[in-house]
Amino acid sequence: MIVFGLLFTFQFMANNLVIGACFAIFAAKRLTMFGDLMGKLGEMQQRMEDMKKRLDTITVIGEAGSGLVKATVTGNRKLVNLQISPELIKDNDTEAIEDLVTVAVNRALEQAEKVAEAESTAMGKDMLPGFPGLGM
Repeated sequence: MIVFGLLFTFQFMANNLVIGACFAIFAAKRLTMFGDLMGKLGEMQQRMEDMKKRLDTITVIGEAGSGLVKATVTGNRKLVNLQISPELIKDNDTEAIEDLVTVAVNRALEQAEKVAEAESTAMGKDMLPGFPGLGM
């Protein structure tokens, strides 16, 4: 009976050691995966910052009224310049000026959106190659 009890205790301890070792390996792999994930998130954050800086250097122009009004916008969708032809101002037609400015700015913003989308897609392809939905 004592021998059986010792064998049972020994077997129980051995099983616990195996289970403990398996858990330690699992936990180590999980920590490694978590560390990899944190590294990827940090890398993605840095790439996002780089993309924002790059978009600040890209400008697009929206025109209206056959070029009488031109709106210049950055890739981050910030209006940086608005040109209104003196011809248009001469006519003193405030309503036409307002309409053309609105159209030119909206066209520039649409182009800036497309540029930002293309940059974002390119960044996603680099970060997640082969991921569905990224145009690959």
